[in-house]
Amino acid sequence: MQMEPIHLEKITHDNVGEIVRLRVAEEQKNFVANNDWSLIHAYLSLAEGKPVFPFGIYCGETPVGFIMIDYDNA
Repeated sequence: MQMEPIHLEKITHDNVGEIVRLRVAEEQKNFVANNDWSLIHAYLSLAEGKPVFPFGIYCGETPVGFIMIDYDNA
């Protein structure tokens, strides 16, 4: 069985809903924020000029995760 390639996609109006609907397993909930809160944080940070980069993680055409990259030059 061949697995579809994993890749990142920019979050847009077209895919934001499917990223927000993703949920982690119950035992993982204490380790990560919900994707909707993370996206709100990302876009508020972008509005303040902070360098953040939110992406959907896809296996082929299927959304399987979310990642947000940020950095601080200080």
